[in-house]
Amino acid sequence: MLEWEEEVNHKIYTKQRVDLLKDLPIKRDLWLKNFVKSALSTSLIALAFNFMFTGFYAHDEMEILLGIVAFLVGLLIIFIIDTYHQKVRHLELLAINSNQELTDKHIDEVVEKVIKEKLSEVLKNDESLN
Repeated sequence: MLEWEEEVNHKIYTKQRVDLLKDLPIKRDLWLKNFVKSALSTSLIALAFNFMFTGFYAHDEMEILLGIVAFLVGLLIIFIIDTYHQKVRHLELLAINSNQELTDKHIDEVVEKVIKEKLSEVLKNDESLN
């Protein structure tokens, strides 16, 4: 497990507020998902097709094999980065849900306190009138 993942899970299960920008690696996730994955996988897949077509044209089995390997490595990069992104997104949604529950609980406590205060004021006013 990753270090940040353990911290976020601990905060969620101990009902602490999770700061989405500080606790989750949103910046790293966006960088990996949007730039690194696109650049590497596109380059490798394009290179793979180039190797395969050149290999077919030149009847070179090693070049065809190199193209297949480059294609598989490109797919592997996509899979690894998407798995990482899925983990970050899952924890992000868990954190949002946890924060919402904490906020709802806090609002309920505040409303209950205000109602009790108002009720006690009304009872005091009612007693003072009698």
